[in-house]
Amino acid sequence: MMVDSYHGDDGAAWERRVKSWLRLRYPGGVFEEVPADHRGDWGIEGFSRDGIAYQCYAPKGRLKTRDLYENQRNKINEDIKKFIENQADFEKLFGPIKIHSWWLVVPEHKSSKLVQYASKKASFVLSKNLPYVADDFHIHIATAADFEVERQAAIRKGVEALDLDQTDVADSEVQDWADKNNAFVKTLDRKIRAYSGETRTAKIEELRESWIESFIAAENTLKNMQIKYADIWEEFRSLKKRREKGLFARYSTHAAAHEVLAATIDELRREIENRVPNLSSDKVEELSLGTVAEWLHQCPLDFPNV
Repeated sequence: MMVDSYHGDDGAAWERRVKSWLRLRYPGGVFEEVPADHRGDWGIEGFSRDGIAYQCYAPKGRLKTRDLYENQRNKINEDIKKFIENQADFEKLFGPIKIHSWWLVVPEHKSSKLVQYASKKASFVLSKNLPYVADDFHIHIATAADFEVERQAAIRKGVEALDLDQTDVADSEVQDWADKNNAFVKTLDRKIRAYSGETRTAKIEELRESWIESFIAAENTLKNMQIKYADIWEEFRSLKKRREKGLFARYSTHAAAHEVLAATIDELRREIENRVPNLSSDKVEELSLGTVAEWLHQCPLDFPNV
């Protein structure tokens, strides 16, 4: 079972996304789009010149497994019927190309029964002896996992944004972290006093909770990034290490603590925007604040004159 995180796409958005992956997979016109606007829909979005026909499908909203199966099964049935009945048009469309497989590309695939159904329909297609169908013809249920290289390339080219989950941090998580990291809490409190000039205990606690929340949110996002976009996570990790090494040398000066803090956040924010492709502005902010929070409580960012 493969569940991807594109279930929020409507049909049109999913089709655009998949076509962008296909153009990256097949440059130079090797992927041929088949628009449905003129003379109707033939049941494919396009085909590659190595013999694969592609159809996209995304249902409205998130469905339970049985409902999803029935929707996807019906889609296969409808479009394979078109694939057979439009023989004259497909002979002209494909020319000498033989179609070895027909792919249904979906945001999520959750049923072994759908694979069984696809096999049954492929046998039915073969029984029709269509001139544009190869002897090894099969139907494949594809997800974003089949386009991992293209997904990464689309992100780097600015075609597709990084798909990272919303990170909500509960108050209880912040308190739990503080309870388990007393030494770091004391370090944070000292630095909060240094950069803010605050002496009120309640205000220091409020600022401390904000920093801890930022740290936890960034950590959650980075775990998600490591799973879904390992090479981009590695790039961020390298960026972070480079910036961290320069902190002591750069800021062991007589600059005011609040100026040091503001400059660090601002410069890190700009570098993340420049080096991490297609990251949303809220995630840039989350990662910059979360990283600085880590540097504060673990001491790479210090205010030596305080």
